Amino acid sequence: MSITSITSKIPNRLIGLPQLVPMTSRLITNSYYPNLRNINAKINVQLYSTQKDDNNKENKIPKKNVSDFDAMKLGEEKLREQKKQNEPSKPKKEKKEKKENKNNKENPEERETHFLRNIFLFTSTLGLASLLYYGRPYEKTDSLKPEAWLERSKKRIEDKKNEEKKLLPDLLPEPYGHPYTLVLNLDDTLISVEWEREQGWRIAKRPGLDFFIQYLSNFYEIIVVSTSSPVIAAPLIDKIDPYGLIMYRLYKDSLVSVKKKKVKDLNQYNRDIRKTILIDINKDGYALHPNNGITISKFTGDKNDTELLKLIPFLETMVITAPEDIRPVLKSYANKYIPKAFSDYQEELRKQFNKEHREKMAHLHLKNDPAKGLFDTLLGGRADSHEGVIGVITPEWTNPVNEIEERRVQTRYSFLTRREEWAKLIEEQRELQQKEIQAQLDKLEKRKEGLKNFVTFGLYKKFKKNDKKEEELSNENVIILEEKK
Repeated sequence: MSITSITSKIPNRLIGLPQLVPMTSRLITNSYYPNLRNINAKINVQLYSTQKDDNNKENKIPKKNVSDFDAMKLGEEKLREQKKQNEPSKPKKEKKEKKENKNNKENPEERETHFLRNIFLFTSTLGLASLLYYGRPYEKTDSLKPEAWLERSKKRIEDKKNEEKKLLPDLLPEPYGHPYTLVLNLDDTLISVEWEREQGWRIAKRPGLDFFIQYLSNFYEIIVVSTSSPVIAAPLIDKIDPYGLIMYRLYKDSLVSVKKKKVKDLNQYNRDIRKTILIDINKDGYALHPNNGITISKFTGDKNDTELLKLIPFLETMVITAPEDIRPVLKSYANKYIPKAFSDYQEELRKQFNKEHREKMAHLHLKNDPAKGLFDTLLGGRADSHEGVIGVITPEWTNPVNEIEERRVQTRYSFLTRREEWAKLIEEQRELQQKEIQAQLDKLEKRKEGLKNFVTFGLYKKFKKNDKKEEELSNENVIILEEKK
């Protein structure tokens, strides 16, 4: 049955309904859907059902109001089913291989190996790129051998690490800076903090601390390190250093944690470790640099404590002798009380030198030549100017220990004279500051008085004007009353 014959049998009253038949006819005639011809015809036939009226007349009533889009969908689904039926079935081997591949991908061991392989490739490429970058030549004449490339990269990486960890600026050149550095621990070394129920917190300064800092600041660059925060430690350092002789201050954030202990790392101080001395009460404080530290007893607030003053001769001699590396010297005093060990060592050196001097002088013979002596005295010379004569001390026979002591005495004397001058200058500066402060206060008082006078004079004028007006009004009132009378 053709679609035209079906459409001719539809009553006229159904023509006004949704135009399903013309739309399906357009779909069938469409060249893009040639296979839909039979399917759409079946659909259009089933869209209507026959029912009998009372007059035994057949009427076609639509079962369902189906749109064109729904019809297209149904047709496409039918086509897909036909294609699936017409396609040849794939062999079972290919299906098994696919399943095996899926199972392999889901295997956790292979996933882990794949992940590790990717990480290895990434890290190797990154390492090679960094090696090429950091090992690049400084100049065109530099060699391109692998060994030279590795050395340059190593040097650049070390320099970068040191730059990132610098806690202090570069050392100032002489005479503004000193080649040797003295690092002092603050807590329980220079000061003692105690708490009493009646008076609260009490801070005691170690005896001799002022002289220690003021004197050794002429030879060393002094750095103070505290295990507290800057809020707590900074005011305390200001109290012990009123003249500002401490060059740098380091706090809790500058310490390094090693085995749950706070340690000072001298590599971060940007100073020559060969010329840096660290004083602390505990060896754990300089555990990273055991040959750079001096252990001192803990300060408990004793007024008769002299530990700092006893260390001054040793530190003086260290600067006077000027060793290239202080670490072997400090290593020889390890596990010893340095003030006593140093004085004993000086006595031994003095005795040893005197003994050697006597042995050498015993082999020499006194040469007496009176004519030559007389001739020398006439020309302004001396008769006992011969080298090696008993009783005559020449520069090459002077005791080095005594010479060091003389130099120490001279430096202390010059320091004490300068210290008096410093005290006078500081007092003069304080007086000048007080005078300036007083002058500024006087100026402020004068300004206040001027403002007061200005305000009071203005108010006085205003009140005076008001009084004059009141007097004039009262006079006018009196005149008016008299006239009325």
